[in-house]
Amino acid sequence: MQTHSRNLLALCNRVTTAMAWLSGLLFLIMALYMTADVTSRSLGGPFTGVADTFAAFTLALGGTWALARALSDGSHVRIDLFLPLYSTRIKGYLYTWSMLMAALFGAVLAWQAWVLVDKSAARDALVPQSLVDVPLAIPQAFAAVGYSMFTLQAVVMTLVAITLLFTDHGDLIEDLERHEAGPQI
Repeated sequence: MQTHSRNLLALCNRVTTAMAWLSGLLFLIMALYMTADVTSRSLGGPFTGVADTFAAFTLALGGTWALARALSDGSHVRIDLFLPLYSTRIKGYLYTWSMLMAALFGAVLAWQAWVLVDKSAARDALVPQSLVDVPLAIPQAFAAVGYSMFTLQAVVMTLVAITLLFTDHGDLIEDLERHEAGPQI
């Protein structure tokens, strides 16, 4: 069971790393595009007029697709004031609880995001104030995919933590956030 759950975590980490790189690359491309568009416009040259629409798409995708990677890297916000005072076992229970709560929070976000996508698609809503008629459900779906992956990552991390917690490897729970650098079991 441990090997399967750790392999699933490694797979999720690879997928979320690719998503995070893609979102970062998208932000870089957007910055270059905006620079070229603004420079061309200020010099009296042509401009596309759709920079705001592309920026909104970039924010929808890039702002949510890196969330799962941040969770697995330990870049999420947590308060560690008393954590050093607890035993390894208590830390394991607290870590498992925090991942379970992250999964629940992510599930609510993903569910509501997909409901929003469904409603926008049903109404044939278009991106507002755009020169290009693009269905609003497209950028919303990008965000929903990011929230869904965040939820999946949190669920997998919870399952691995539970597996480790109830075996002789409970002290390895702290290594989950840095799986690639942590010991292999």
